[in-house]
Amino acid sequence: MDEQNKFIDDIGFYFENLGLQRTGGRIMAYLMICEPPYQSMPELVEALQASKSTISVALWQLQTFHLVERFRLPGKRREYFRLGTEIWERSLQARMDEMAGFKQLAMRGLHLLEGKSPEVRQRLEQMDEFFGFFQREFPKLMEQWRELRRQKTEKSE
Repeated sequence: MDEQNKFIDDIGFYFENLGLQRTGGRIMAYLMICEPPYQSMPELVEALQASKSTISVALWQLQTFHLVERFRLPGKRREYFRLGTEIWERSLQARMDEMAGFKQLAMRGLHLLEGKSPEVRQRLEQMDEFFGFFQREFPKLMEQWRELRRQKTEKSE
């Protein structure tokens, strides 16, 4: 197996380990390294050696999560797919939204344990503190990332 196919398969397995569809990971990997940086459905089927239906389902899922965008080129009838804009930021934001849900659950649990001993409340307090920390710090990290990207863009112009 050549290095390109190994890379594509490794990302596919990584997605699968996260509980996502392996084919979706393989599509993402291919769209990261292909030229041009967009591909049609038949091109993805050929490159990834997967069935049209498997690719179609994976593309639908990737579009749902805003990881892949579907578009048309001027003067072309065919649809193409490319990585979505700011996919890594969106992906991490989705994880942070999940963490906000965990914090709310911790707060509900603590409400249920009002008046209980510190030993009983300790686990939920730690959960509440942990997810609260990330809720406070994540926006700062994202702003630092955006500033870094702005600086890089200004240097390249």
